[in-house]
Amino acid sequence: MQYVCVAKCYFGGKLYMLGDILHWSDETSKPPNHFEPVEKVIQEKKEKVEETKSKIDTLRDELGKLGKPFDKRWGESKLKHQLVLAKKGM
Repeated sequence: MQYVCVAKCYFGGKLYMLGDILHWSDETSKPPNHFEPVEKVIQEKKEKVEETKSKIDTLRDELGKLGKPFDKRWGESKLKHQLVLAKKGM
């Protein structure tokens, strides 16, 4: 099974950096603490991306309701800032 390093660590005589893959073939024991199953990490990242997209869409909708233009390249923090300014009337 494949595991991904989630924190810089030293294991088995090798230094693993964030994102490095460990091929763990010993099914009888647990992998080291700083490794997570690849499938779990991918699923968590997908969920985070979907959550961020949802937040951005909500912020765009709110700006649109206020009649303020926005750039589709803007990220979450820029949209939040513009929304605050729009609500203040600037």
